[in-house]
Amino acid sequence: MLDILNFKDYSVLVLFFTYAVLLPGYLLTRLIFPPEQLGELASFYSKQTGNIIQRYFYYIFAPALGLILLDAAVLFLDRMKVDLGFWQLFLAFLAINAGLFAIDGLKNRREKKETQETLLNRRFFWFFAAIWVASVAIRAVFYLPDVVPQDTDLGHHMYFSEWIFQQERLPEYDTSEVVVGEHLVFAVLSKLSGVSILSALALLILAFYNLLSVVALYFISLALSSNQKIALLALFFSGIYFAVDPPGARYIKGGVVGNTFGNLFIALIFLLVFMFFRWFFHYCKKSEVRTHPRKLVAPLFSLFLVIFAGLFYTHHLSTFLLLIMLILVFAFFLALPFALKRKEAKANLRKIGLILKNLFLAPRFLFTLAIIVLFPLFIYLPYYLKEQAVETVIGTPVKDTRIGIQLDEAPGKFGLARTVFALVGLGYVILYLLYAASKRFTFVRQSAFLRRLRESYQKRNSLFFLMYFLVFFGWFLPLSILSFFPQWVKIDLPSRRVINYQIYPVIAFSALGAYLAFRLLANRIKSRKMFAAVAGLVLAGVLWDGTSDFRAVYSGKNKFEDAVALFHASGYLAGNTPRDAVIIKDHRSIAGDSWIKFFVMRGYDYFLSRTYDYKYGSVDSKLDICTKETVDLPASDPATDCFGQKGINYVVLKPQGDDFLFWKEKDFKSIYFNDYIVIFKR
Repeated sequence: MLDILNFKDYSVLVLFFTYAVLLPGYLLTRLIFPPEQLGELASFYSKQTGNIIQRYFYYIFAPALGLILLDAAVLFLDRMKVDLGFWQLFLAFLAINAGLFAIDGLKNRREKKETQETLLNRRFFWFFAAIWVASVAIRAVFYLPDVVPQDTDLGHHMYFSEWIFQQERLPEYDTSEVVVGEHLVFAVLSKLSGVSILSALALLILAFYNLLSVVALYFISLALSSNQKIALLALFFSGIYFAVDPPGARYIKGGVVGNTFGNLFIALIFLLVFMFFRWFFHYCKKSEVRTHPRKLVAPLFSLFLVIFAGLFYTHHLSTFLLLIMLILVFAFFLALPFALKRKEAKANLRKIGLILKNLFLAPRFLFTLAIIVLFPLFIYLPYYLKEQAVETVIGTPVKDTRIGIQLDEAPGKFGLARTVFALVGLGYVILYLLYAASKRFTFVRQSAFLRRLRESYQKRNSLFFLMYFLVFFGWFLPLSILSFFPQWVKIDLPSRRVINYQIYPVIAFSALGAYLAFRLLANRIKSRKMFAAVAGLVLAGVLWDGTSDFRAVYSGKNKFEDAVALFHASGYLAGNTPRDAVIIKDHRSIAGDSWIKFFVMRGYDYFLSRTYDYKYGSVDSKLDICTKETVDLPASDPATDCFGQKGINYVVLKPQGDDFLFWKEKDFKSIYFNDYIVIFKR
């Protein structure tokens, strides 16, 4: 039934992933953001940082653009009533690659090929390589005991992927819990490569995109600080420490597909935004700049629009939160420089007006905007918008899951060491802002500590602080309010989901805080060997703290058996029950029970399920109490009524639990039994 790790099959998978995702994504990124404009943007950084951006920019964005282009191509084919079979998909991506190759060749045939300098000096290269290898190794060790797909959320998503694979068309979605972009890449790659969806296919793809988000955070810190030491610390905090914290490896193993893709899209969007800010602050300092606003800003915001549109078709919660954050980021972008430099406010406003005017006169930007607007109107509109999802999101936060998280829970969410360093970084930025903006307060102005703090960066690094102000006000602060104080705003969002998005700005500030702490340590310890020893001990402590969750849940025991037993029982249900059978399963005790419907394939909501008791008692519960009564007390009068009303004739349970009540009842007969699953017929 399962062929989890077959080298030949997965080699073919890598080949088709390159063919259908990486290659078209790379070519599309170059088309939207040509190398000449990328070079102009990179020139606003230090020489070495600019070389890093130029060399790796396309490789970071290619997998995201490729995923978006794959989704768009499949949606277009389905709209044109073209079957999603092997040859149709193969030829479609052949045409896409050929077309993009031709356009890229025409646009760049006269481009001068310049020799780029080495990416990193040898010391930084080995630091980067060591962190990266450790990040991959930790994930690999974490995944191996659970490499068989079995988690509940992944089963929900893979049901739709398998439906698309079998029917070779898109389903008629009837639930706003899932979004079409969460399923297409798995169905397409399974169809092209022949690797079953019931394999490590989904895990490998999700792990790849999670690792890519780690590198994106490195580039975000590089864009913010133009400091490779801070960027390497961000890589450390996101690659090694981040590996097992939500939304890291646990998200991947659990199959939270939208969050895994959405995290990368959000990181890339913020990378573009911070690159724009750095260009703008340089632009405002010069009466004449090296590049015309339209020449550089149009491709940058065109790429921004494409990634935002991809998120729109991938994960609704991520899209809504990103929209909130972007509004606040740009609001503070407009307000903050003018508050700190009032004399330059009018000149800056004029330049912003010029940028907007040129942006909306740029053919590249207008063409991209037109496609993004017309696509949902004529090709495909996500189901969650048809159901007016916004109205269900805006409201009073009264639900049990939306009452906010206690502040003392933050170290458990972000990790103790990461929280401490983030507070150091936050405090440093806030103190600088306080000193720079509050000259009216004598006690602030006369503080020797704050004066030294300001003077240390006043001339050379004022832009450094402006960038981190924007992270604080536009990224960190709104997520903090929605996570810890949702009652302050009338937005009905799950706080325990929202806080997972805060891990990114926390990593940015923790990298800054760790850099400041190590710099202070270096100033106090004159011996290089002693400093290296102390720094190594600190990082080892951070690593120990960061892998605590991993060490707590990892076990060498093979966990395949319960998943395989569930799959066998699911296959039995599919082959030995009529299509109109009414089946109830016990979600509370059966791990990965959503995979049953993957085998049965009779509808996303085909099964009735008993869930956790607290969900029935929540203030907004709409659950049918019959799903609880029939499993809790099958011989009771309420349960008998429920069996009759619902027509339930099969019950799927885990042995050595509530099944003992069914063994005693004469109305129920066991038709399937193993160590993990028992099926009763009524």
